[in-house]
Amino acid sequence: MDGFRPDIEGLRAVAVVSVLLYHADLLGFRGGYIGVDVFFVLSGFLITRLLAGEVSRTGTISLRTFWARRARRLLPASSLTLVATVVASRFLVDPLTRGFIVRSGLASAGFAANVLFWSRGGYSHVALPEPLLHFWSLAVEEQFYLFWPLLLLAAARTGRRFTRTVVLLSLVIGSASLWLCISQTPRRDSFTFYWLPARAWEFLAGALLAVAPLALTRRAPFLRAVLGWAGVAVLALGWFTFGDPQGSFPGYRALLPVLATSAVILGGAAAPDGPVVLLGLRPLQWLGKRSYAIYLWHFPLLVLAEARWGPLPAATRAALLAGAVLLAALTFVLLEHPVRSSVRLAARPAYSLALGMALVATAVAASAGVGVGTDRSTANAGVVAPTLATLAPPETDAVTLPATVGSMAPVTTALALPSTVSPSGATSTSVSTTSSTSTTVAITVAPPSVDNQPSLLALAAANKALVEEAITNELVPANLEPSLDRVFDERPIVYSDGCMLGIGQSTPKPCEYGDTTSAVTVVLMGDSHAAQWFPAFEATALKHHWRLVLIGKRHCPVADTPQSDAQYTRECAAWRRKAIAKIREMKPAVTVLTQFWYAGPSWSGYRLGLERSLRSIKEVSGRVVLMGDVPRHLVQVPTCVSAHPKSLTKCLVDRATAINSRRAAMDAEAVRRQGVDRVRPDDWLCGASRCPAVIGNILVYRDDNHISPAAASFLAPYVETMLLVYLPLNSTSGPS
Repeated sequence: MDGFRPDIEGLRAVAVVSVLLYHADLLGFRGGYIGVDVFFVLSGFLITRLLAGEVSRTGTISLRTFWARRARRLLPASSLTLVATVVASRFLVDPLTRGFIVRSGLASAGFAANVLFWSRGGYSHVALPEPLLHFWSLAVEEQFYLFWPLLLLAAARTGRRFTRTVVLLSLVIGSASLWLCISQTPRRDSFTFYWLPARAWEFLAGALLAVAPLALTRRAPFLRAVLGWAGVAVLALGWFTFGDPQGSFPGYRALLPVLATSAVILGGAAAPDGPVVLLGLRPLQWLGKRSYAIYLWHFPLLVLAEARWGPLPAATRAALLAGAVLLAALTFVLLEHPVRSSVRLAARPAYSLALGMALVATAVAASAGVGVGTDRSTANAGVVAPTLATLAPPETDAVTLPATVGSMAPVTTALALPSTVSPSGATSTSVSTTSSTSTTVAITVAPPSVDNQPSLLALAAANKALVEEAITNELVPANLEPSLDRVFDERPIVYSDGCMLGIGQSTPKPCEYGDTTSAVTVVLMGDSHAAQWFPAFEATALKHHWRLVLIGKRHCPVADTPQSDAQYTRECAAWRRKAIAKIREMKPAVTVLTQFWYAGPSWSGYRLGLERSLRSIKEVSGRVVLMGDVPRHLVQVPTCVSAHPKSLTKCLVDRATAINSRRAAMDAEAVRRQGVDRVRPDDWLCGASRCPAVIGNILVYRDDNHISPAAASFLAPYVETMLLVYLPLNSTSGPS
């Protein structure tokens, strides 16, 4: 197994092609990301074989020489890519995105990209274009290259027991790492995806093969060929059958690419009928030799192009991949190969290490330099924080108005007297504002609507002018809340509390807020689009001494409908069953349901699935309210706001575009047929024809479809008004 391995060179090519096609979303390579796992196994094999060979020749390991070789091999191409990417971002993306890219550049230059991206929530939670996201895998490799040679050096001092010691180290550390990976992926998938302790077993699988090849594979060429071809077939199977890595990868699923790669390595290049027949083809050998630079260049090209020009057609994405191969070829010829093969640099490890430090310093300086020119704030003045007009508290009497469609009896609302009925049948109601000069204004409440309670219509009408003013505003206020720098870090506390279940979890957690001693319980159930409203529900529950229970699971709609991923479908169905059982135990006064729209089922299938869920929840809860989804923007709102500090109207979205009318119609039909209530927040967030990105100094959205925590708090009067229709004022068994 010594010497050059054409099968491994070809396997590098296959791995990088699978990653490229996955990132470019071409040819159905939904599981192409496992190419990274192939690289991890190959790196562990090649590095351990190299160092073991040094031990057999010299009896020790020169760490300076090893790290010098790594510096010559890795840093020239990676530093060039880093510098080119951060400089290009200066011209192609908005200031907010550029600021994040600068920080990614600094972390990548310092071999800590995996830590940074883990802190931002994981591979599938990237909020902004991240052209350096793929550097996470390089960081993991570089961290492995720091600790593994130290252990091998210690093993070398055992003399003739070196091989046995390395095998023992690989098995013990690898087993612990594999256990951590499998056990923690359902709970902490971002950690296991990004951190070396949960990935080390993949490298160590290759290391084990480097020092302890199976005797069988040495003597049985036919079996070696079968083993190698089986490995290639399993990798191909993974490319087309693996789905979204979020929540379920690496975990036990990573065993497939690791074992398959190990099989190809064990198959060896000497088996004449083995996969070397395929992997040894000249095109694959050419790609394999340049696979590192290809991997480096492809992702920035794809991400920056899409960030600048929007979603790209397949032909454009394919052309960008071809461009990445061309850039990699030039990088290999002009920089990578000359540095790696330099006799002068190889003669003195200190020269290579000095070059490596200089390259790292250059990447850091370039990132910092672009960052200095990145002003994410605005020069505009601050504005007074907006306040919503609110319904006046009830006095001696209350107005009895019909409830929303599906209700069997009129509901008493907390509308202030006096009220009069106009000739047209509309009701005039007093509404007071919460500004420093509180006034009472008369507004006209529309007749009962299938979409909202009359009190909510009154509140929206009272605040119509505030929203319309936001639509005409051009300037981003200096005191924007949340600030653009913080918007992606701020999420409701239910996430840090572990209340929003992830992949692998289906049992609702006991997440109670507000006055947990209260006899009155409000349940908020749904996916992340339920969690986005949590600040408003919590403020209302605290104010009125109600117990608030959050039942949430990411990516799982309330509607009993299949998802695009079979695992999601199974887990969401289990979660809904357990959630309904939990609601039955609590007997809440009100259960509020809300969800994102997940494409997949037909419109009729969606309606029927929603009806099944509404019917089941209605049987175990008091009043049931389906809360419509928030209007959706077409772009990432924070980046748009960052790019247009003095032309904010460019971040508006047409109301007709932002609101899914087909879904609204299905929701209306479902609640009508099941006899439950429904509210729609459309008028809370949109004017007559358009929806703003900023209201006053409130940044309304934290991406393109979730409102920010600040916006939820701002809109709390709507949630309070909605709940007061069903719940008595200040009802509690706890302290008042």
